Amino acid sequence: MWARSSALCLLALAAQPPAPKPLLRGPIAVYEQACARCHGPNGSFYGSDLGLGKTDAQLYKAVQAMADNQGQIELTSTELEAQTAYHRAIIKREPFLAITGRTKSTLCGEVTKGSTVAVTVAGKPQKVRVEGFVWSATLEGEGTVRVTAKRKNAQTQLDPAKAAHSHPPPRLERTN
Repeated sequence: MWARSSALCLLALAAQPPAPKPLLRGPIAVYEQACARCHGPNGSFYGSDLGLGKTDAQLYKAVQAMADNQGQIELTSTELEAQTAYHRAIIKREPFLAITGRTKSTLCGEVTKGSTVAVTVAGKPQKVRVEGFVWSATLEGEGTVRVTAKRKNAQTQLDPAKAAHSHPPPRLERTN
């Protein structure tokens, strides 16, 4: 009976997709390094028409061109997707969250400057520290982890088991 129960548990665990890997270079850190000097903190110099009417693919290409040229920084496809998602958050005036590190007892990442971060494990609040755009949390207990960021009147949630950042990666058109 125990062997059958253990086998069923292992099958259930194997059927679940693995949690996304934390980002090696967070999009906010990349932005601060290569973009903020011209575009301002949190994109404050962009203006209100940033991204208006742009599809995900168009925004992705614009971010890539800026990184390659003016930013002079090479981004992996994962970093470019995260950077595009960060720009969507800027456009929507929502806080952005990213996971940049995780162990069994800690979770850390980035958040839009000026945001507060709350982390829960199985609904229980965890200790969180925010400095600038970097946050970290001590995880105690077992269960579903949720991360929430609030800034002004906007709120963003992140499920670290499903995504490495709060805003979805761009939907890119397929070309043949």
